[in-house]
Amino acid sequence: MKRRWLAAAAALALLWAAADWMTLEVGVLKPLVLGAGSLRVEANAERAQVRLDGLPRGETPLTLDPVLAGRYRLLVEHRFHPPAASEVEIRRGERLLVPVELAPAYGGLLVATNPVGASVTLNGERLEGLTPVALDSLRSGRYEVVLEMFGRETVAQTIEVLPGERRELIVELNRVAMSELRVRTAPASARVRLVDGPLPYSPGVRLPVGVYRIEVAADGYRTKSRSHRLHKGVNLVDVTLDRLLGVLDLQVTPSDSQVVVRTGSGRFQPFQRGVPLPTGPVELRIRKVGYRTELLQFRLSEAGRTVRVVLKRYQVSGGERLQDALAGGGMAPRLVVVPAGKANIGAADGDGMRALPAQEVLIDEPFAVAINEVSLGDYRRYAEAMNLSLPTAKGMDSGRHPVVNVSWREAVGYADWLSRETGKLYRLPDERE
Repeated sequence: MKRRWLAAAAALALLWAAADWMTLEVGVLKPLVLGAGSLRVEANAERAQVRLDGLPRGETPLTLDPVLAGRYRLLVEHRFHPPAASEVEIRRGERLLVPVELAPAYGGLLVATNPVGASVTLNGERLEGLTPVALDSLRSGRYEVVLEMFGRETVAQTIEVLPGERRELIVELNRVAMSELRVRTAPASARVRLVDGPLPYSPGVRLPVGVYRIEVAADGYRTKSRSHRLHKGVNLVDVTLDRLLGVLDLQVTPSDSQVVVRTGSGRFQPFQRGVPLPTGPVELRIRKVGYRTELLQFRLSEAGRTVRVVLKRYQVSGGERLQDALAGGGMAPRLVVVPAGKANIGAADGDGMRALPAQEVLIDEPFAVAINEVSLGDYRRYAEAMNLSLPTAKGMDSGRHPVVNVSWREAVGYADWLSRETGKLYRLPDERE
């Protein structure tokens, strides 16, 4: 009886020892290998080849389950990296993760084109310099090379740089058909831009045949942007911009004041209530007999604008002196008030050429006139603000000297500048005044 028990125990021990290396089916679960574990190999390069004890087992990322317990020689290989070898030990029931850092490798690449002078983009990054381009220490890998040259076809190719090797990419760049672009705009002063063109726009610019987005813009107008297909030869594109308009709500006291308006560089026109005005710079002149004229300047937007103006009655007397401040600093020339009334003007021998004939005139409202001639110092502020040259004369170059060698048009420009700077109306005096 004792021998039978010992024999049974020995048989059970042998069965267990044998089963330790056998695959068992556990219900519907996957087969288990007693005395085995699992191995997962991850690398910093996809699809690296994995070998265990010299036998190929797959590509990274790789999971091997089951793997019999024991020591193995692990080799990870990739065509763009030096191989990485190591020893791993897998224990029974262990899930072993082995991260592998493959060292970088380097090769060389020569990119050349016919004709020379093409730009090179490597994996989306534009390189400095033009072809031929030699890259002597380029990290091994797969590269997308794009070659571009004005008037030539764009070429894109893929090339692999392997460790320790020098590759050459030599490409023939074929000519493309060329077009000529001319854009006619309304207004004529509008700005034209090639949004995606290889060159900035200028009338008659030559471009490879293709589709280009043309943008036309001007102050006070709605910008237009549209794609146009350019064909071989001359391409004429006409673009008319729509004027941006805004409504000016003007409230003036007294309500019967005379109002004129100027938009942009146009002429003064009578102001019409409720009629939209072009957006941009607006200038208003508001006047009424017995009140001081007001000059307003502002920018009008599509949203419109409300402006309230109250004219001030003349509270001046003949001989009173005035001086307005300039917005940019400093003071305008000193003025003296001339009262309304009758005056004798002209000369007894006036012939209308050198002087008016002697006559009596009526000044219906007071005005102010400069006490002294405009000095060179006064005019200098205007010239510097408008970036104009300063007129001079020998022996009359100090700031206190009267300005000389000024044309009628330049004098009008100076008076207009004073109006903008002071908000008051300045002009040249007429013959009566």
